[in-house]
Amino acid sequence: MIKRHGSVFIKPLFKGGIGKKGKSGLIGRTSDLKTALKEIERLYFAEHRAGQISAKANGVTIEGAVPAEHEVYFAITNSTIYRAPTMTLTHRGGVDIEELDKAEIAEVPFDALTGIKSFLIANALSKIGASKEIVSPLVQQLPKLWALFHHYGMTTLELNPIRMMPGKGGRLIPVACDFKCGFDRNDHRWQRLDLPAQLFAADFSDFEVEINQLRTYQGQSDVYVINDQGSVNSAREAVDALIELFARSGLSDARDENFNLNSISVTDELGQRFIGKETDQQAETMMQAVIERGVKSVFLKFLESLGAPLTANAVLAGIATTIAWGPLMRKRISKNTARNLPWYLKIYAAIIGASVEGSKHEADRFCGVINQSLLREWTVGEIAYLSLMGEPADAQQLFDFQILVGLLTTNGSGSISAQGCKGAVSSDGPQTPKRVQINKAMIGFLSHTGFSHGGAGYEGITFLVDQFKDTGLIDAGSSKHGLGPG
Repeated sequence: MIKRHGSVFIKPLFKGGIGKKGKSGLIGRTSDLKTALKEIERLYFAEHRAGQISAKANGVTIEGAVPAEHEVYFAITNSTIYRAPTMTLTHRGGVDIEELDKAEIAEVPFDALTGIKSFLIANALSKIGASKEIVSPLVQQLPKLWALFHHYGMTTLELNPIRMMPGKGGRLIPVACDFKCGFDRNDHRWQRLDLPAQLFAADFSDFEVEINQLRTYQGQSDVYVINDQGSVNSAREAVDALIELFARSGLSDARDENFNLNSISVTDELGQRFIGKETDQQAETMMQAVIERGVKSVFLKFLESLGAPLTANAVLAGIATTIAWGPLMRKRISKNTARNLPWYLKIYAAIIGASVEGSKHEADRFCGVINQSLLREWTVGEIAYLSLMGEPADAQQLFDFQILVGLLTTNGSGSISAQGCKGAVSSDGPQTPKRVQINKAMIGFLSHTGFSHGGAGYEGITFLVDQFKDTGLIDAGSSKHGLGPG
């Protein structure tokens, strides 16, 4: 092969296929046997990582070199942007395809019924300034690839590079030097190729092997609890313990400073739900902030009386139980709602934090405000306003903000955003409330909140701001707003 082609390319063979081999130095080229054998040894079991995908080679391919001045990249995919099959074409193919300027790449959606027409190829090449000598050969050959893509149920098809080899009379011949495709395994048409099963093999982790053994059929959806303890479960169990300890104590007001804690007997099993193996700095910071705020809580006082290092989740449970105790004793909420309150509090905190860009998250401050100040002085409403508006709120702004948040969170079960929560709750229960995942309900809320939102979303607010920004309106809630009659 070396004698016939002058030189050869040696490429590692990965199960399932993986990209960016050329840029990672995993393609060898040689014109002598000795170097070829060394490259085969180097690449036969080469390891490669592209993004989140990691793979190990199991063999190599040896391909003859194709002399060419021009290299072309061509691909067909089902685009989610255009909602149509789309071809991507550039006359500057090769390993640096990702670094090309967008002006040098043509991305053309087309009708699946008519396929890729020759004029689409010609227009695309003309638009990106391709050399005229490559246009005619590509116009004749590339449209045929749609038939290959469609006839065998492919989801992607990629050729990179197509080397334009000089033929008889100097006419260029397109030669595909690297081909990659993906199949829709639910589309029976891929079976027309009668491909060997090992071609679809992939390297599975021990976890994936275990899950596959549990499946009753290929393609089954899997729901697996990776960490049943979770980051919040210890806080929920601490709330359970506090409720169990105080349920028959006669405590009616969680802020009663005169309550006698001597009546509360703690077993070692329950005590372990509050105590850590070592000092928890976060727990101490939270407790100190509560003290400096002048908060009165029987449950936090009880936790302090244990005389052992508390966990942050234990302190969170004490705060949550203090809030929930009155409604729980009056049977306004269930025990399950009370034990889930730490979960809600953590998610609300995460939502507030995630609404701010990373540059405003600093080690000792948030949105420019020192953490100690936030812990000891600021309310949740003030922090939420700061994160959304980028500035502290005055009394009137905070009142308006609280009213708005109240309206948004009590907009009725028929509202668009609440439908996402309802769907998430229904998927786990509600006949089994303990299985309901609060975080899934919040994800459902976020996924059902959008730009339009039935006219009440971002676009509606932007419209109103644009209409009133130059009117001089100061207080929209005042009857003396000064606009029109009234």
